[in-house]
Amino acid sequence: PECFGKGLLFDFSICGQGGWWFAILFQMWYTIVLGILMLMNWPMFGVTQGSLRPLWLVLQFFINILTYGFFIIASGDVCPDHGTVLVELGVLEALFQLLVASNSPGA
Repeated sequence: PECFGKGLLFDFSICGQGGWWFAILFQMWYTIVLGILMLMNWPMFGVTQGSLRPLWLVLQFFINILTYGFFIIASGDVCPDHGTVLVELGVLEALFQLLVASNSPGA
C-alpha cells in the first residue's frame, strides 16, 4: 500500500479495509452504549433521585422487557425456549423494580 512505512509509531492497522466508520465505532462504542443505557434507565434514575414518582418504574419495566425480548429473539436457536427465559427475566426485573420503588425517596 501507499502508506506502508509511514506510521510514526506503528506500521499496522487492526482492520485494514475497515473504512472511516470503523475507526469511529471502534473508539466510541463504549460511549455510545453508555448513552443508550442512560436513556433506557432514565425513569429509574429519576425515581431514585426523587424527581419522579415510583409509578414511572412501570415504564422502566416495559423498556427493559422490550429490550430483553429483542435480544432473546435475536439470539435465534441459541436460546431454545424464548418464552421461559422472557418470563424468568420479567419476574427478576419486576422484583428489582419493586426494590427500587421501596428504596426511592418518594416511597
